[in-house]
Amino acid sequence: MIYQFKYGREAMEFKLPPGIKTVDVTPRTMLPLINLRAALHATLMDPMGRPPLDVLARKVSSAMIVVEDSGYYTAYPQWLPELLNYLNQAGIGDEHISIYVASGLKNPPDKYLRAEYYSPEVCDRVKFIEHESGTEGSFSKNGRTDYGTILRLDDRVRDAELVILTGGIKLHPYCGFTGSHARLIPGCCSADTTFSNQSHLWDASSHKRHPRACSGSLVMNPVSEDMLEAHSLFSPDFSINVVVNDDGEIVWMQGGDAGYALRYGAKFIEDHNRVEMRPVDIAIINAGGYPNDSSLYRAFASLDHAVEVLKPGASVFWIARCQGGEGHREFCDMADLSASSISDVVERRPTFAGATALQLKQYAERYRIHLVSELDPERVSNWGITPHDNLGRALSHGLPPHAEQLDWLVASNSSNMLLRAPVGVGA
Repeated sequence: MIYQFKYGREAMEFKLPPGIKTVDVTPRTMLPLINLRAALHATLMDPMGRPPLDVLARKVSSAMIVVEDSGYYTAYPQWLPELLNYLNQAGIGDEHISIYVASGLKNPPDKYLRAEYYSPEVCDRVKFIEHESGTEGSFSKNGRTDYGTILRLDDRVRDAELVILTGGIKLHPYCGFTGSHARLIPGCCSADTTFSNQSHLWDASSHKRHPRACSGSLVMNPVSEDMLEAHSLFSPDFSINVVVNDDGEIVWMQGGDAGYALRYGAKFIEDHNRVEMRPVDIAIINAGGYPNDSSLYRAFASLDHAVEVLKPGASVFWIARCQGGEGHREFCDMADLSASSISDVVERRPTFAGATALQLKQYAERYRIHLVSELDPERVSNWGITPHDNLGRALSHGLPPHAEQLDWLVASNSSNMLLRAPVGVGA
């Protein structure tokens, strides 16, 4: 059998050695919405937990649409132009609509990536506003969550007449699922608010990652619950959430209240992408191509999901192009540190970047990880991972003896897969 995996913006083909029996894991088929325009209008006119958007729009003279940055694909070109048309019909012209890029701690996309990600039409029609999380931004307190996070929002968002949050619901290693609620934290809040929220991923009593701060977890997940409470404190006027399949097609859409939509969207993803399977000795996993494998930091989720079904000491062949390098600066700076040293740093100041560096180091100690990427081999080795530029060579050098007798997994996009061992079966 010939496998084809996404590798950056391209594809990689490979064949396994003869005699290998694998468990091939792919998401269940997610069919695209047949009439996307009709689906968008339907959910705007009959939303969940909020008045219809046209009713809200007729009460104001301007609107702000808060969008994701380019780190995740949310298929904006397929529906954002029509959202502008809908607001126009409700009486708000393009000159009174702004797009706020909720990039959080990251740099916003440049003008070329912006056109690709949101569509040239949207870029030509309305004004774009970039988030500034540093000292240059102007933020005001909007309350405090029960977890102790002080919500400081960008004044431009707080003062907008009509705020529409948008986002794609996807698995996330720490907050369980992303969604439009994440446009507030970390999207358009101050850096101290973001770091306060991220600190909840760490369980101080056990000195490790909180057991509920993981992919697919919303209930009793302190990171997610803190984000949702912050969302309730601000109470934006409207939200639009979508789910996108591996082919970039919108398969689910819901307007209205972000909290309601998140729960329904998360269930939709779990119904399609959760797979229970017995642990394996050898895994070939793919991050799923761009943007999932744009950097090592971004590709981490694909490995994090796979370890749930690995036997101790398993061999992992991890395919992630990482054309953009290692990614987050804080994450990169920890490559030369030991796991125990990183743990000390994270204990003092828990962040997503620090926790990701710690987990990657720990996984490299527990498993034999081979990474097929475009990264500098020396940098890969610093993480305790064996570097390769070709899967064939990785397999020839890294397969254990009698590999044909062992249990194999091949996952075409483990970034989007919720892999779990059956209850009572330990990895």
